[in-house]
Amino acid sequence: MKKLSQHVIICGAGSVAQQVYKQLTAGENDVDILFISEKGDELSEILGDDVLRLIADPADNRILQKARLTEARALIAAMEEDSQNVFITLAAKSLNGSIEVSAIAAQEDSGEILRRAGADHIIIPSVIGGREAAMSVLCPSGAEYISELLQTASDAFSIGELPVNEYPYLKGKTLEKLQLHDQDQVIPAAVSREGRLVSNPGNSFHLQTEDVLLVLGKQEDIRNLQEKLLAADRH
Repeated sequence: MKKLSQHVIICGAGSVAQQVYKQLTAGENDVDILFISEKGDELSEILGDDVLRLIADPADNRILQKARLTEARALIAAMEEDSQNVFITLAAKSLNGSIEVSAIAAQEDSGEILRRAGADHIIIPSVIGGREAAMSVLCPSGAEYISELLQTASDAFSIGELPVNEYPYLKGKTLEKLQLHDQDQVIPAAVSREGRLVSNPGNSFHLQTEDVLLVLGKQEDIRNLQEKLLAADRH
């Protein structure tokens, strides 16, 4: 554990925490994971012996330090009580203000509290479930398509991030010039710019230094594109 770096810390042992673990370890994802929960018996039931864990209170600063929070890639607060996720978020941000914190909110009203506590991403399962249920009635084919994409993301389909500052070759290029779909078999789906998501950017869209290009495709094709862009930057 002393050598952990760029790992993901999952706080909790309930059904949501289990799904997070399942998704992070699906397909060819290579992510080091550390669980923190006081429910040691439940962790033993859902995790293999090789998965790192701390049987302790994840809101305890000393435990988060032991989990090498300052070296972690992200923390996911997936406790069953919203108040616990608020305390965890506060503790995590106090130790490492730059860490990405994703927090689960059982109650919709808790979303704003978590945001004020410093959570970068807030997931409200009841809202997501309600939206999908309504969509299944209003647009059943679309709902089925999205559900299939999500369920097969570990293998056939995935989402990749291409930060322009990490792939300088992209800077100033238009999507038309990059021809990602024709040459690399990936689809440019959106661009994150200054905290705002630009969905389905057109061919004339120019990429800037702080942009993050989101692409859809097979994991292998996304990796090949990333390697291609890095090679282009070296020339």
